[in-house]
Amino acid sequence: MFFKDSLINSHYQPDNILLIESFEGKQNDRVLLDLIPFLTEQHALPDMRQVDDRYVAYRRALKARLKKEDEMDLQRQAESKAPSENQSTMHSERSSEK
Repeated sequence: MFFKDSLINSHYQPDNILLIESFEGKQNDRVLLDLIPFLTEQHALPDMRQVDDRYVAYRRALKARLKKEDEMDLQRQAESKAPSENQSTMHSERSSEK
């Protein structure tokens, strides 16, 4: 298997090339780190052909999972802010009743 972030020369072994997103090595660049679980799964397979098709499916599943996790984080943040907002509203209502 060969990793490639561009299509140059990929026509020689199209079934054995894993096209990955470009990476620059910056601190927030996760392309190579996200490959680790995928490559671990691929290690057990007897045939690596069509690896790019499996990688596309893996990336879709990963992006869906990350999106769901982000939505859950936003929901938790909103829920954690809600009680403090309710308390300040109740406090101001009590103050105005006096």
